[in-house]
Parts: sequence; structure tokens; C-alpha cells
Amino acid sequence: MGVPYVAFNVGAVREMSPEIAKRFLVKSGDIEKFTHKLEILLTDKKIYNQFKKQELEKVKEYSLEKIAKKFIDLFLEQKTKLH
Repeated sequence: MGVPYVAFNVGAVREMSPEIAKRFLVKSGDIEKFTHKLEILLTDKKIYNQFKKQELEKVKEYSLEKIAKKFIDLFLEQKTKLH
């Protein structure tokens, strides 16, 4: 959706985030740093807009067409291995 965010660095958040977002991932439970990073996003329009642009590009990697193709390729690969 192109919405900049601050998130805790858990699970696959880092792998699914655009490069700029990695600056806005904080250690789980670090509320002080979370608040500080959120403040940056809310006050620095240049960073906010860069983040938004990168997020809109990153989300294209997860389009229905691309994900469906990955699953089909995976199934075809497994089918080939079984035969």
C-alpha cells in the first residue's frame, strides 16, 4: 500500500521490507527506539516519501501473478523430481 512503517524486527519482516525500511526496524520490545523512529517518519517528509516510493516498488514482488508463478514453478519442479 506504500505506507511507511516502524516495526519490530521479528519473523520475516526484514526480508519482506524494502531497503529503507530496515532503518525503521527495532529490537522487539524497544518502545523508546520505536517511538523515536516513528517520530522521524512523521516529521521528515523526504524520508517518508522515499520510504513510500520504495515500499510501492517492493510490494510488486508479492503480486498475485508473481506469487502464483512461484507456486506453479515449485510444483512443476517437485513433479519433475518425483518422475
